[in-house]
Amino acid sequence: MTAKKYDAYCPTVTIPAAATDAEKMRLEMLRRLVRTAHRLHKNGKTPFRHQPDGRPYIVHPQAVVGLLEEWGYDCRDDFVTVAVGWGHDLIEETVDAAATEAAIRKAIFADVRLADEVVAGIRALSFAAPETDPEKTQDENNAIYDAAKREYILNIARTAPINVLVVKMADRLCNTMDFLKAGNPWAKNYLEQGRCLFERTGEAKDSLAVERTLKHVQDEIGRMFAEVKG
Repeated sequence: MTAKKYDAYCPTVTIPAAATDAEKMRLEMLRRLVRTAHRLHKNGKTPFRHQPDGRPYIVHPQAVVGLLEEWGYDCRDDFVTVAVGWGHDLIEETVDAAATEAAIRKAIFADVRLADEVVAGIRALSFAAPETDPEKTQDENNAIYDAAKREYILNIARTAPINVLVVKMADRLCNTMDFLKAGNPWAKNYLEQGRCLFERTGEAKDSLAVERTLKHVQDEIGRMFAEVKG
């Protein structure tokens, strides 16, 4: 994919003329953050979210933010939640965490407190994979990785602020839906492994909306397996 076509995928953030000055400032910061996220993913570990169609990675955080909006999270009222949604994979997927954090802070240029909260939220959702031990077998290294991933998910489920936890809920559901679209039966195990993330759904802004999405995805998984058996 050429750079021009790649960059054409960068989402836009609209700033309504009727917005207040405070709202305009937040929307401008979000617009800068979206452009920053698109650029960082472009130069990161996995520039393309999906192969072989070659869609840039930014389509994933865009889907996560879209789901957050369905759940009642709006940039003007829930800036940190939406900003973490756009940037939730940045530290994990880019090659220089310190430079990535600096770029996030530069995007959220007008409010140091908000920048601190957004960076803290993204850090909380960033998985640091254990290094492979060359003296261990592949199965042993895989077991270590799986245990670390389970602990990471449990830690988010138990300790993350709800405005950060809902981003992980949306992330898990969007990933599951991608598996479903690809006809990948791993969708069932993947959602089940993240089931603990939804134990605090009642704390969400619109818990019923989250529950509806979760049920929809579970129903789609059920249909997939019913078709396979049929």
